Amino acid sequence: MVSASLRQSEEAAAAEVARLEALCETRTKQLRTTRLQLRAGLGAFDAMATLVRYLTEQVSEFSESGLRGGKTFVCSAGVWYHR
Repeated sequence: MVSASLRQSEEAAAAEVARLEALCETRTKQLRTTRLQLRAGLGAFDAMATLVRYLTEQVSEFSESGLRGGKTFVCSAGVWYHR
């Protein structure tokens, strides 16, 4: 009886270890995916920041339109207006 109880306890512990290993693998995959998404997002943010900097510093239409002058722009139904 004691050996049967001990065997059940070992089987339960082995099943718990297997469950935790699978959970760990799942979380590792999720973390890897999240890291890749973060890298892609940071790359996109850097590209957008570079584009905005270029447009405001180099392209005269943007430089002279007031983007750097503190004017407020409002978007209504997809159209931008000066205020």
